[in-house]
Amino acid sequence: MLVLKGHTARQTVHSLAFAPDGASLVSCSLDGTVRLWNLQAGTSQLIGHLFGYASRCIAFAPNGRTVAWCDRPNVQQGDLRWQIVTYELDGNVGAVFPTAEDDYHDDFKVCYSPDGRLLAAAGPNVYLWDATTREQLTRWGDETVSGCLTFSPDGQTLAVGHSHRSARTGRLRHEAVVYDPETRNVHGLWPSTRRIKNLAFAANGRTLAAACGNYLTVWETPAEKPVFECKGGSRHFQGIAFTPDGQFLAATHNDKTVRMWSTRDWTERAAFDWGIGEVVCIAFAPDGMRAAAGGRSGCIVVWDVDL
Repeated sequence: MLVLKGHTARQTVHSLAFAPDGASLVSCSLDGTVRLWNLQAGTSQLIGHLFGYASRCIAFAPNGRTVAWCDRPNVQQGDLRWQIVTYELDGNVGAVFPTAEDDYHDDFKVCYSPDGRLLAAAGPNVYLWDATTREQLTRWGDETVSGCLTFSPDGQTLAVGHSHRSARTGRLRHEAVVYDPETRNVHGLWPSTRRIKNLAFAANGRTLAAACGNYLTVWETPAEKPVFECKGGSRHFQGIAFTPDGQFLAATHNDKTVRMWSTRDWTERAAFDWGIGEVVCIAFAPDGMRAAAGGRSGCIVVWDVDL
């Protein structure tokens, strides 16, 4: 086990992402910094500052050379809009992907398509850009998106969390919606009793997991009812991720643990507690050999996956 310390103590590490080769890791924190970690040396370098509200999501491009995160660089001038910012590890100038003037959501998320061609972000709306030309390809959502999204492993579908307020009852209705990312055609819709905070696809592209407050819910498309649901008591699930081979689902839980379930029979197989406080985010290396988790202490734990 490796404990990485570089972010300010007691400033939450909100998001982690492994490089495609698994040799490095990027992280963003409530301390307003983005760091690139050399996992062999256990050291980091500062690659970005966050302005305004700290980013809660970071993504490594499949090319292994580009990192993207969300930021509000002009917040001190009263401009609350989010921008998607990229950083080129080879030293070249990164890009800026602006969102609309009325997108003031506090929890934007960002991800790349598996082939690296598309860059997607979700706040009140969903955005798709061409990652190379920076052209905005589409925008939709009408301020009903709950700020989470993920591509399927083949890149053919995009799952998005939605929260609608009923015009008749005034109550919020929550659901996971799976789209064709280019046509916006809906491939499936799964209702949830709670706001969806995070989504993750398994390697088969059919199994979709959602962290919904104190519920962890898993659907097997196209079936409408969940194949697995776990209630976390008064504590909430935070980050979720499948192992790259799809055999296990991991979830961080603010009882200070990371828990893992077998996707064969949905039995809990492991629970980890490293004594670093509440754990918020988790990521697996692409080869599945290592995982990383970060949390409210500002520390990141990297460990060998052996189940």
